[in-house]
Amino acid sequence: MKSFQNEKAIEAYRFVKFSKENTVETAAAGTDNIIGINDGVYSTENDVTDVALAGEITEILSGGSFSAGDALTSDAEGKAVKATFADNIGAIALQDATEGDVIKALVVNQRVISE
Repeated sequence: MKSFQNEKAIEAYRFVKFSKENTVETAAAGTDNIIGINDGVYSTENDVTDVALAGEITEILSGGSFSAGDALTSDAEGKAVKATFADNIGAIALQDATEGDVIKALVVNQRVISE
């Protein structure tokens, strides 16, 4: 777990990405460069948020249905959804989920590299 600054509010259990050096914001698409998952605490504007990084097991809020073992990425609200072709992967589900569930996930950072 590492602490980062955030300029915009971040809801609990969401994928995050860098907005600039040492500052994170909520990830908003499967193509975002997800760096981790914020902890279970809402972070207000101009605050500090703790982020679980690659290799850590943490919890995330589901934006849809998926199964344990599925590769996960971000929806428009930073929630976990099953990754599809060309998505960056931010975590691997450790539990089955339906929309609105908070589940355990292993944080990973796998990027799609295009030409």
